[in-house]
Amino acid sequence: MSTTISRADRELGPGGPPRRSAPARLAARVATWPVLVQAGCLGFLALFLFVPLTTVLTRSVVDDGEFTTEALRALFSGYYVRPIVNTLVVASLVTVLSLLISAPLAFLLACTDIRPRRTLTALMLVPYALPAPFLAMVWVNLFISNGVLEQLVGTSFGVPVYGMGALVVVQSFHLFPLAVTALATAWAGLGADLPGAARVHGASARREFRSVSLPLVRPALVNAALLVFAASVAEFGTPLLLAGPVGYRVLTTEIYSQLTVFPINVALASAMALVLCCVTYTTLIGARRMLRDRNFVTVRAGALAARRFVALGRARTPVSVLAGGVLLALIALPLATGVLIALTDVWGRGLGPDNWTAHHFADVLWKSDRTRHAIVNVVVLGALAGFCAAALGFLCAHLAIRRGGRSGRLIDTLVFVPYVVPGVVLAIGLVLTFRRDSLLPLVATYTILLLAYVLRFLPVAYRTENAALAQVDERFEHASRVFGASWPRATFGIGARLTTAALAGAWVLVFVSVLKEVSASTLLWSPGHEVAPVLAIVLFRDGEVQQGVALNLVLAVVAIILTLVMQGFGGRDKTRRTK
Repeated sequence: MSTTISRADRELGPGGPPRRSAPARLAARVATWPVLVQAGCLGFLALFLFVPLTTVLTRSVVDDGEFTTEALRALFSGYYVRPIVNTLVVASLVTVLSLLISAPLAFLLACTDIRPRRTLTALMLVPYALPAPFLAMVWVNLFISNGVLEQLVGTSFGVPVYGMGALVVVQSFHLFPLAVTALATAWAGLGADLPGAARVHGASARREFRSVSLPLVRPALVNAALLVFAASVAEFGTPLLLAGPVGYRVLTTEIYSQLTVFPINVALASAMALVLCCVTYTTLIGARRMLRDRNFVTVRAGALAARRFVALGRARTPVSVLAGGVLLALIALPLATGVLIALTDVWGRGLGPDNWTAHHFADVLWKSDRTRHAIVNVVVLGALAGFCAAALGFLCAHLAIRRGGRSGRLIDTLVFVPYVVPGVVLAIGLVLTFRRDSLLPLVATYTILLLAYVLRFLPVAYRTENAALAQVDERFEHASRVFGASWPRATFGIGARLTTAALAGAWVLVFVSVLKEVSASTLLWSPGHEVAPVLAIVLFRDGEVQQGVALNLVLAVVAIILTLVMQGFGGRDKTRRTK
């Protein structure tokens, strides 16, 4: 005899409560944790990201409540075209030079038996950990008349101190590790089957590399070029120090001038910010179209391709020594020069020990209330921004992966938006939206700085955690839900715990990025709310060179230590998981 069990009995069990009305069931289904969390994430991004960006767009075409294109016409007429052209030229040259440096280094690290690989990989990240304004300060003091090089060897070799050439070299040195990271991953994932097949069929090594290997890593080349180009376009501190003194104008410094030099022109600055966003967004779309409808698969289903490996043979020792020596020299030169500058008591009296003093470091670290508070501010804000970005990035990654569908793709797209929005543009939007006479006055507070940092580096945290969470089987969380765990407990107790390394890595990445951030901070800081990266530039431009360099050195040391610790932890964790 069969017993028919109604759907209500199956869901509620014997003796369960009476069936609820349709509106009550709908409300119970909507008011679930994933929906609430998704609404909260989208609301945060809408309020603090898209409203400010919309404000920037509006201010560029609306004046006193009337639509006008005066700012846009002025932007594309004569005088203001030059910063746009300069920005594109510098970013293009930096991208090309960075790829030329990074491509062979990435190949050596990923596909050869160069030694010691882990140490060289860690050293490769150090130039990016150094604050870009610090590198610009070192460049100026190294090659300026009566600078470090001239005092040591008697000549500066005619190296240009300011202008486009200096800007391209310094930015390339700072940004090439981004390209190395992207290309090394692609080279490591390139199996040996397709290149081997080409060699078996008679292709020379040069032809195989040009016709097989290089096309297969084209996505990585495009992505590396995109990373470097976008970072160069958005750079502010380096152009301010190396291009501004000779009148070489780029978009970021021109926007800063329009907002800080009388007469202030908010509409024109907003129009420039709009153009800056269009440049980065157009680059992204162009990169995607280049790779559309093309197949770059190198690892096929059913078999794991052997990793491509090139034995250097007798050349391994010379190549390893050369690569390690060049990296150490490139890292040691700016650091040693910076230490020498910061230790010099009176500039022009020589660089010997008799003219050394530690009082510049003492002033920066504990004697000067201004610099000490600025260091504390950036450390606290960096730690909080790292925690907030890691938490928000994890929630967004969890929603995008676990829920999927249109909502997942929407979150994945929206979180990436801050990456293509330069920091100076985001700062303008926050200032215009949350000014003192608005409903939410945040200008001249620590909160607006924290918001800017979280929004700017949210894509970094999101991508780090998205990749880690995608490797965690969602059946772990489903099993915990079956045994009665709530959604928050299953999500954070299982998903977050299994991706602890990614969460820690995201926190470190955001913290280190805050220690170097100047493009948004320059427009958002205020007296009493100073942050160390911007204060270092202010000290340097005001003639207190040693204090500015010393302050940047403190930030650089902290950033380098955290970067190397993260690299070592990541290497040990990868080795443990492999075993």
